[in-house]
Amino acid sequence: MWQRINEAQELATKIGGQVTGHTWLLESIAAYKLKLLGPSLVCS
Repeated sequence: MWQRINEAQELATKIGGQVTGHTWLLESIAAYKLKLLGPSLVCS
């Protein structure tokens, strides 16, 4: 597993990008979808 992560980081560095963990990505998508719901969403 660490080898794949290292390979991804090396590739990202070569092309000017960066590696992002899946948790951050999933949380960002969820937040965006909640934002689309607007003020009608009530959290308790």
